[in-house]
Amino acid sequence: MLAEGGKLNLTSRLAEFYPKVPNAQDIQIVHLLGHRSGVAELDDPEIVRKGFSIDNLVDRLEKTVPEFKPGTRDRYSREGYLLLAAIIQRAGGVSYRDYLDKTIFAPLEMKDSGDAPAEWSFANAATGYVAGAGGKGIVPLPFVEAVTPGGGSLYSTAPDLLRWLETIRTNRLFKFEAQPYPYGWGRRKYSGHWLVEQSGLVEASTPTSPFIPRKSSK
Repeated sequence: MLAEGGKLNLTSRLAEFYPKVPNAQDIQIVHLLGHRSGVAELDDPEIVRKGFSIDNLVDRLEKTVPEFKPGTRDRYSREGYLLLAAIIQRAGGVSYRDYLDKTIFAPLEMKDSGDAPAEWSFANAATGYVAGAGGKGIVPLPFVEAVTPGGGSLYSTAPDLLRWLETIRTNRLFKFEAQPYPYGWGRRKYSGHWLVEQSGLVEASTPTSPFIPRKSSK
């Protein structure tokens, strides 16, 4: 949407927005969208226990060592989508949360969707759980986890998600079908049929493991 509005290009450099992030001059927005930026992983367990702001997390990234040269490899990166959320703030002129509310959730009447706050206060919020050790059923989360903004911090309901999917299918907010790749998702073939999808799991704290590092995608 920002690209169609002339606020940025997919080839814009991260340095235009956050020049202090390592390799910012070589990282393009398309690298962040495709998990090819090489930015470091923020693996502090406190990140999932406390709701750090986008600015705080970007400050942390500015002090890290990149994992690889931008565009040479791919590795699933929540931090890449954190930087995309930060770019939305700079290019959109408002906070990430306000931009989503103004341009997506309000126009689509997605009244039960938003960017999750650090401290949940929703009476009807679902209770989180994870797989038990050794595949033994499920266990409740020991605490409400704070997910990195941009990389999984949204909440929603099934009816709202239906509105979102219909919006994508009809190109209502932006020309999804004109994109060179379904960024944020993946294009895969199952049972002879092409589909756009993306699975997701926040690998963080469990009763048996305080923090589970994310694995590289192949």
